[in-house]
Amino acid sequence: MAVSTDQQTGVNSHAVSASDDAVTQFVALCPSAVLVLDSAQAIIQVNEIGAALFGATSTHALVGRDFGDFMSSSSRAELRRIYDELSSARTATLSVKLNAEKFGGETISISVAARRVEWRSSTAILCVIADISALAHPETERDSGVAQRRLQEAIESISEGFALFDADRRLVMFNENYRSQI
Repeated sequence: MAVSTDQQTGVNSHAVSASDDAVTQFVALCPSAVLVLDSAQAIIQVNEIGAALFGATSTHALVGRDFGDFMSSSSRAELRRIYDELSSARTATLSVKLNAEKFGGETISISVAARRVEWRSSTAILCVIADISALAHPETERDSGVAQRRLQEAIESISEGFALFDADRRLVMFNENYRSQI
């Protein structure tokens, strides 16, 4: 059976809309700091926990700001490298430790699990962030998986089926509720 271009466009726009809804729901429900970056590294969505982590009084104080503005000078180049690698589709998910600066100038160590996602018909980067400043040895391998585990735990905590698709519309992450629906 042949599929018309109009039918294919409808399927694609539905998939993009579902992806946007899934990302929005994830950001809202995640018990960790989460933000979404656009192609210029501008913050396009952030949850209240993320705003608090960076010392902002509201999410509105972060939306539209360049995420690089919150990185220490030593971490800006690493953030750019990671963003470029995720955006280029060479890698779907990366974890990294960076030094960030909160509003007010306090420096914190953060662990970032970042994943390329489709957002409003373009590529965006979904970041789950943990403050690891209090950890005695932030360089240990055990700590490198903290943000990734939190990301999976947050996805599992969503009561409905949840799935993330990459820029090529491949399923890359989902929860058990989604699995039981397919």
